[in-house]
Amino acid sequence: MAAFGSWKTPPSVTSRTIPNMQRSRMSGNSNASTSSTSSFASYVVNPQTGRQDFGLGSDDEEEEEEAMVDEEIQTDVPSVLQHIVAPSLPPPPYPVDPYHFYCKIKRENSGAGTAASDVTSTLAALFNESGIEAIFHPLKCKFKCLKYVHYSHVDFVVRVYAHQRALLVEFQRRSGSVLLWDGLYRILYQKLSSMIDANALQCPQSSGQKRMARDNTADAIPVRSQSETHAPTSTSMQASDHEGLGSQIWRTLSFKKPTPSSGVEAMKIMITSRYLDAQREGCAGLAELTEDVQNSCLVAHAGLVVPLVGAVAVTDLSMSRCAVGALANIARAVPRFPHTELVLARRTAQELRMQGTPAVLAQLEHATEQSLFSIELLRECARALGALARLLSEVDPHFAVASSVHDERCVQILRVHAKHRDAQLASHCRAALEELHLNALKQLQL
Repeated sequence: MAAFGSWKTPPSVTSRTIPNMQRSRMSGNSNASTSSTSSFASYVVNPQTGRQDFGLGSDDEEEEEEAMVDEEIQTDVPSVLQHIVAPSLPPPPYPVDPYHFYCKIKRENSGAGTAASDVTSTLAALFNESGIEAIFHPLKCKFKCLKYVHYSHVDFVVRVYAHQRALLVEFQRRSGSVLLWDGLYRILYQKLSSMIDANALQCPQSSGQKRMARDNTADAIPVRSQSETHAPTSTSMQASDHEGLGSQIWRTLSFKKPTPSSGVEAMKIMITSRYLDAQREGCAGLAELTEDVQNSCLVAHAGLVVPLVGAVAVTDLSMSRCAVGALANIARAVPRFPHTELVLARRTAQELRMQGTPAVLAQLEHATEQSLFSIELLRECARALGALARLLSEVDPHFAVASSVHDERCVQILRVHAKHRDAQLASHCRAALEELHLNALKQLQL
């Protein structure tokens, strides 16, 4: 095989780069036609998350194996990745996802290990630093990945192929938020820009290619030599993660250029769509973005409070939870709107108090506790009612009484859940009751 992948050997990923790579030997159907390697070892790149719902089985759609972990040991990472060889790309009509790129050709004498080992090492290090749960299948040269943010998730697969005397890296979304996936890929692409051959044409077996503008900012991860340690590697990632990767992903959709295809306008198109999937994506994006005060102001300015109130009442618990969460975030942000937006703040507070409160209260009254999503919805409703109660002082005095007509019902329902076995829900309920008590005292003083 020709030398692949014209960048120096990245960290030949030492155990300091990926501190907890674990091997799991799996039992599976060795006769499966599409999974002859499924019984071999797989390696957990980021095991410290410890999620119980992230299986080790193969991702191939036609495979339905029941994998069982019977051995788990600590493994030295270089011994795992140093001799990786990428399989050849299957011939047409095998399709390649548009989310793909070719790697630069590896220089001669640039370090130990194959070109494929350099690529997989860089990918493994990036996934570990980004908090992406990943399982590596060495013989398939494939990562099975899962990324969670507060209100959504995305499940995807990354494969490395040998093709046209170079290495082809293919990203393929399997499930989860499309909007989150697009933003996540943009961030990972920029982080990997030092090894991507931007001049290479798209793969002829793909219907297109997701092209990204080159970003020469400090966020791009430089390709490092073996002698470099882990500390400088994670510094930039830790700094950028200060606000949370989820917020970075949604912000990648960009408020800098408010065109119909980006930012708030994109969310507005989605949440007002007649398609439930699009509405769900829009609510998830707004719930994440509104955690920032400036973004909440932009969302309110775009008139999205009323559509969010409407989304609260849907039967889709995940979508309802995101809508309630977005309203709670906006309510918390209203008192901190810029002084130039006082009129907007007052109008938004009035909309939230008079329309948002009864919608959220109705969900809290009728929500069941039969699933995790239901408990999470109850938590968000209680948190939102507390935030909405704090808006009384922001409402025009002429509408203060009218906006308080639901307070008594709120108190009754919140008292029911204030002693709930779920500590987080009970805490939100007690905080909301305290705010409503303060509101009652203020009303008596008027």
